[in-house]
Amino acid sequence: MVYLVPVHPHVLHDCMGHVRVVGVKAGALERRGDAPLSSSAPIRPPEPMLNITQSITIARPPETVYALITDVEATPRWSSAISRVVRDGDGPLQVGDTFTEEATLLGRVIRTVKAVTALEEGKLYAEAVREGLLPHAVRMTLNPSGAGTTLTFHLSGDPGRGARLFGPLLGRVLKGQIKSDLKQMKQLLERS
Repeated sequence: MVYLVPVHPHVLHDCMGHVRVVGVKAGALERRGDAPLSSSAPIRPPEPMLNITQSITIARPPETVYALITDVEATPRWSSAISRVVRDGDGPLQVGDTFTEEATLLGRVIRTVKAVTALEEGKLYAEAVREGLLPHAVRMTLNPSGAGTTLTFHLSGDPGRGARLFGPLLGRVLKGQIKSDLKQMKQLLERS
């Protein structure tokens, strides 16, 4: 899967630094006085404004934790911000599967379409936004820790131009939400 990031209204680049021009005739950008696109140096994507990593140790084996995090429709059981998740398919979760989340952020209901981007049984789950207000990606890694599991939750994203002023506030809100969600997940799994 290639993620394209806007760097100009008509220029996109992917995570490998390859440039793609969309909806413009060749040379039109240079004629307008923008930097030429023929440079041999790859364009690097900007660092995401949101970059949050938190870990928690859960007294359950990685397979048990993995079963919960890959049951995307069960997310509202451990995330208070997520009120509903609807999967676009059934059967075992696979890379490329999509689902829609309804979440509450700063008092607002937000619908987000996400896609599963990586799965590794008992070790890794990752997803990324396909459509939604806040483009972001989530990566959860699981590592054995004694008789339990250390889950590391990483969220990265960019709230966009309109929300740049609110980035620090949004980061604090999301960090608190993630911390609360991980504690809820721990309690849910350790009770069963």
